[in-house]
Amino acid sequence: MSIAMIPASNSIAAHLSGGRDLNSNLFHFDFPQQKAHSPVVKATEVTIQLPSEDAEFLEAYAKEHATSVAEIFTRYARRLQSTTRREPHSENVKFTGSVPTNLDARDAYRKHMVEKHR
Repeated sequence: MSIAMIPASNSIAAHLSGGRDLNSNLFHFDFPQQKAHSPVVKATEVTIQLPSEDAEFLEAYAKEHATSVAEIFTRYARRLQSTTRREPHSENVKFTGSVPTNLDARDAYRKHMVEKHR
């Protein structure tokens, strides 16, 4: 796995940003084809733009935890994929569609309050 931190002043970064000064870093990840503990994984290259302080934090965190920035993003992506989306509670589902979509709630509440306090 290779990771390259490209300063924003680099011509590649300037090209990707439309020539603006980004005051940030670009991370380029070249993900491995295969890991020893997993089946063959299709390689994908990803380049992300981060503020300098975030890039520095990620590098320090990765070094402190004996890992890489790419591995941090890979783990996070896998965690997002494994997160199960919960269905709404059945008691809440029965109210779905009971309020008209064209209802102006603020106006309805204001009219209710005016009528209530006559």
